[in-house]
Amino acid sequence: MKFFKKNKFTVVALVLFLILFLFMIQAKNLFFPNEGKELMGSRLDGKVKVDKDIYNKIKEELSKDTKVAKITVSESGRQIKVMLTLNNDVPPSDGKVLGEKVSTYFNESQLGYYDFEVFLLKESEEENNFPMIGYKQHNSNWSWTKEREKEVKKDSDGDE
Repeated sequence: MKFFKKNKFTVVALVLFLILFLFMIQAKNLFFPNEGKELMGSRLDGKVKVDKDIYNKIKEELSKDTKVAKITVSESGRQIKVMLTLNNDVPPSDGKVLGEKVSTYFNESQLGYYDFEVFLLKESEEENNFPMIGYKQHNSNWSWTKEREKEVKKDSDGDE
């Protein structure tokens, strides 16, 4: 008892610090409840692997086509995203065929697991009937954004 009477201020300060520390832990858990959990949650359980060689094969074979200027392929969670930059003279229908060709490189288990997004762009920003985006969910067919009519831009003096 002598110890507590002699060090009354230190004991009170220690108890207050301990209470404050426990309060701060509770506040952190209140503001950041999912800090220890995975970012994608349990959606990636049973993930089907895709070999990087498939991505390289897609890039290599589609780059051989004279209609394709540039291609990038990326994977994020359950999505495979392909960005095709096409030459300016390629019509939207040919771009769609190239985009849908992407799914032919994957096997049935990969097609059943992943969703695909294909972005079709043109080299020139003057080509205003692009970009187009195609989606293929793991349980459906391809669907594309509506084809836009190519608009002819007019000069400031009214000429085309």
